[in-house]
Amino acid sequence: RLGTMSEHSEVIEHFISVTGATEEVAKQFLESHNWELEQSVELYMAVAAIEDSDRHVPSNSRDAAAATYGDNVDEHWEEHYMLDEDESTVHDDSGASEHTRQTRDRTVDQLRQPEPSASIAPESMLFSSMMVSGRQAAMSEDDGMEAMFPPPKDLMFKGNFDALRKSAEGDRKYCLINIQRRDEFASYELNRDTWKDVRVKELVRSHFLFWQQPFDSLPGQSYLSIYPTYDLPTVDIINPISGALLERLPRHTPPDAMVERLTRFLDSHEWGTMGKALPTVAPLPFDPAEFHGLDGPAAADKRTRLSLEGEDADLDAAIASSLQDCMPPSGCVDDEVSRGARRQRSDVRSETSNIHAYTDSIRRTQEIEFQQSLEEDQMKERLLAAEEERIALQRALEMSEEEERQRIRRNKEAELASEPSSNEPGVVQLALRFPDGARRSRFFRGTDTVQTVMDFMHIHGADPCQHTIALSFPRRVLSDPSQTLAAIGIEQQTVLVVEPK
Repeated sequence: RLGTMSEHSEVIEHFISVTGATEEVAKQFLESHNWELEQSVELYMAVAAIEDSDRHVPSNSRDAAAATYGDNVDEHWEEHYMLDEDESTVHDDSGASEHTRQTRDRTVDQLRQPEPSASIAPESMLFSSMMVSGRQAAMSEDDGMEAMFPPPKDLMFKGNFDALRKSAEGDRKYCLINIQRRDEFASYELNRDTWKDVRVKELVRSHFLFWQQPFDSLPGQSYLSIYPTYDLPTVDIINPISGALLERLPRHTPPDAMVERLTRFLDSHEWGTMGKALPTVAPLPFDPAEFHGLDGPAAADKRTRLSLEGEDADLDAAIASSLQDCMPPSGCVDDEVSRGARRQRSDVRSETSNIHAYTDSIRRTQEIEFQQSLEEDQMKERLLAAEEERIALQRALEMSEEEERQRIRRNKEAELASEPSSNEPGVVQLALRFPDGARRSRFFRGTDTVQTVMDFMHIHGADPCQHTIALSFPRRVLSDPSQTLAAIGIEQQTVLVVEPK
């Protein structure tokens, strides 16, 4: 849970940037959900969508029904629009949990209260009512439009666009692409109605590979840079072999219309043939990045980093020269010819604009790929630096441990009593055989203890904490360091075995 005022302010700014709400409303929603940004935004979008539905779609309007169902208005009129006064708006509950449906019904009942007076902002009244509802029941993660109308995961292909094309080509199927926009209710209508229809599912599974992405995700941006459109959500059919755009169904297409369009497409196209491709670039009245809010309105006129300076001036000069060559001598041009020349110039400019738009889409794709490659390289460099740092620390630790072992050995060697001569009475010669096969001999007095022998062993590389000394025959481990050699019974030349514990 967030605790500081600066963290709260940052979350409020994120909420406002996503929803466009006021600071007061943002604070109310976040406080009621323990400052969980994702849950608060989902609830805000759900309430806003329900309010827009009640405000703009009259429940008893036959015109509204005709706008939604077209020629099938008579079939759906009584089912969806002839509602009693006390009935709530009809929703498809198949994709929502029981808790979500109860919460949504309470929200709809509150939104159907009489309109507030002109002195009170409708937005404040709406979110105040939602705060009351939020205090009455705990909102789970299922709340929100995406929870009520989730994507059709049983139909969706898992992978990027290149993997989709490769898999579709191997399965001899077409690519069915759905690019969605979360703040457009038509996107949720597709999930709620079209992609859940049994006939649509059967058609899609038999002849298409389905791929759905949000427009503001990296795969969505990459796709829109190649097949740009400003009318979202969109449903596209792509030839996986050539990458050509064969069909485009903008915004919400009801199940009956979707079945008809897909069936007609399959009847008119033969797998393996090129087919008639639609233009992937249309002359737009504005930059798609400005419309979709990817870079913001202020960045609409920015040139990409690969743009060539002065290309517009050179293009105008080339067009003027071309038209000059085509003009008759002075005095022979009437108004009609002049108008034709102007139309020709306009056509050339339109075609040039299309070329520029296509070039910009390629540049945008290159920039996205460059950014991905740069991030991967930076990640590799960070991993390599971390591994080098780990190895350096390990080596430093090993060196420190070795230095400590050498210091202890030097101390042991300094503290060890001097070796007696072989002629001294009571002297015995001991030979220590180490695990690596090395042998070390020394004269000891009978009064020396086993600890003295262990110190001698330690000086030559065998740590007493990890090794023991034993008589070879009969085998007996010398475990008491305070015993003397004479007490053990060692009175002549003896071989002791150094063994690991």
